[in-house]
Amino acid sequence: MVEKNKAKNIKRTVYRSFMSVVLAIVLSVSVLTVAPRSAVACETAMQVTGAGALMQTLQEAALMALQNALTSFVASLMAPFEAILDALIGSTDDAIRQDLSELWDKWKGGLEDMTEQLNVSYIDRTRQQGSMLDAQMQSMAQRYTETLELEANRRMRPSEQMCVVDTINPYLLKAEETARAMGVAMENEFFAGGIGSGAMNMVGTASENGPEAALNADYDIIINDYLDPNYNGGDMPAGAPSPRAGDEYNPAKVLFGKDTIDMTDPDNRQDLAVYTRLALGNPAMKAIPLRATETTHGQRTILDRQRYQARLNNYAGALMDPASNRSSVTAAPEVGVMRMSNGTLAGNISAAPSYREIRKARSQQMWTPRYMNDLTGMPHTAEQKQVDIYAQKIMDVQDMTRNMERIGMIMSARLGQRLDTLGPIDSGASADIKAQ
Repeated sequence: MVEKNKAKNIKRTVYRSFMSVVLAIVLSVSVLTVAPRSAVACETAMQVTGAGALMQTLQEAALMALQNALTSFVASLMAPFEAILDALIGSTDDAIRQDLSELWDKWKGGLEDMTEQLNVSYIDRTRQQGSMLDAQMQSMAQRYTETLELEANRRMRPSEQMCVVDTINPYLLKAEETARAMGVAMENEFFAGGIGSGAMNMVGTASENGPEAALNADYDIIINDYLDPNYNGGDMPAGAPSPRAGDEYNPAKVLFGKDTIDMTDPDNRQDLAVYTRLALGNPAMKAIPLRATETTHGQRTILDRQRYQARLNNYAGALMDPASNRSSVTAAPEVGVMRMSNGTLAGNISAAPSYREIRKARSQQMWTPRYMNDLTGMPHTAEQKQVDIYAQKIMDVQDMTRNMERIGMIMSARLGQRLDTLGPIDSGASADIKAQ
C-alpha cells in the first residue's frame, strides 16, 4: 500500500510540474512571438522607443521564467528518480554483500583445506629437496673419505714395522703412566719411612724418641743389611758380610745399573730408601719443648725445620724420577723379542719392562740394519719411520719438560736455602748498601 501511494504521489508531482512547464512555455512563446508594434502617426519617437524597451524586458522575463520552469521541471522530475535510484543502489549493494557473504561462507572451508594442502605440499617438497641435498652432500663426503682411505692404504701399506709400532705403543703409554704413579708413591712411602725424620721428630718414626734413637735406627740398618767388614779399616762389628754391602751408597748399582728395577722387591725399595737418606742427609735434632713454641725463637725453629723438610722432599723427588722411570710395569714379551733381535743380551732384558727400557728398545729397533733394509723400494715404510721419529721427539720433549720442571724446583729450593743462610738485612745494613 505504501509503495502504491508513493507511485501515485510521484505521478501527481510529475504531472503538476509538466503542466506548469507547458503553461510557462505557452506564455513565453506568446510573448516572444508578438510582432513589434508599428508607430502610429500620433505617437512620438519616445513613445515608440519606450514600447520597444518594454517589449524587450517582457521577452527577457519570459525567457527567465521559461528557464526557471524548465529547471524546476527537471529537478522535480529527477527527485523521485534519485530516490528510486538510491533505493535501488542500496538494495543492490545489500544484495551483493549478502551474496558475497554467502559465497564466502561456502568457499571458506574449501579455501582453508586448499591452503592447508598447498602448505603441506610445499613443506613436503622442501623436505624432499633437503633430503636430496643431504644425500648428495653425504655421498660427496663419503666418496671423499673413501678416496682418502684408498690413498692412505696405497701410500701406507701395512708392514712389519707398523705392526711393531701398534704392538709396542700401548705398553709404552701404560709404562709412562705407571712410572709417574710409582714416583709419587715412592716419595710418599720414603717420607713416611723417615726421610728427614730426624729434623721433624715425626711421631711413628725412630726420631720421635730423640736424635740418638734416630741415629741408632739408621746405624742398625747399615749393620744388619749392609755390613761390610772391610769398612773403617776392618774395625766393624763382627758378623758375616752382607751380599748387599756397598749398595746403600752406590747409585751405579741402585739406580743406573739396570734399565728396569723391580720395585715389588723389598730389598730394591730398601736400597733406594737408604741411598736417598745417605745422599740427602738426615741430621738428628732434639724436639722443641712445648713451652718453647710460645716464644719467637721456638716458633722460628719449627718453621725452619719445616722449610728444611720441604726442601728435603723436593731433593728426594729428583732422585725418585730416574727410579720411577725404571720401575717395572707389566709383562711385555714383545719388547723382549724386539730387544733380543736388536742384539741385547738376555740378562739385560726384563719380563716386565719399565718405561725407560721400552723407550730404549724402540729407539734401538728404529736404527737396526734390518729396519733400514726394509726401507728398500718401500716409500710407505720410510714415511712410517718418519712418523716414529716424530713420536719419539714428542716423547723426548715431554720428558725434557718434566725434567726442567724438577730442575726449576731444585734451583728454587737451593736459592731459598741460600737466602736463609744470608739472614735478614736490617735497616742499617740497607742504608749502608744504598750509600755504597
